[in-house]
Amino acid sequence: IDFIPEVQKLIAELNEILAHDVVDEAGAWKSKLQPESRQLFDFLPKTIQEQLLLERDPHGNVQVAKIETEKMLIAMVETELEKRKAEGKYPAHFRGQSHFFGYEGRCGLPTIFDSNYCYALGYGSGALLQCGKTGLISS
Repeated sequence: IDFIPEVQKLIAELNEILAHDVVDEAGAWKSKLQPESRQLFDFLPKTIQEQLLLERDPHGNVQVAKIETEKMLIAMVETELEKRKAEGKYPAHFRGQSHFFGYEGRCGLPTIFDSNYCYALGYGSGALLQCGKTGLISS
């Protein structure tokens, strides 16, 4: 999540505010955020807002590794699809399933086999989707 420039700015502002102030239930501390950061914070799902306000590391920074980005993306997709459903533009049902890939994201480079295998899985998955087949696994 911290690779997004707007989120970087929000986190920097939160670090500064929380280093000097206490987060109150009324949300008076939010007035110290820049308007763009305040808008972004209010846009984020409540669970992510809470995670951004969690206990700081020894240096006073947000513990970004503890923010469940995968759940944030699912919540944001659900919000958008509910909006579209209310407008009559989305007749289907969405049920996201998350998985944390944090450690895999910090692993070594893939081998040629890994690359070819995953390419084939992705290609197979794309072919299934193109044919309207859902609920299946490409293996």
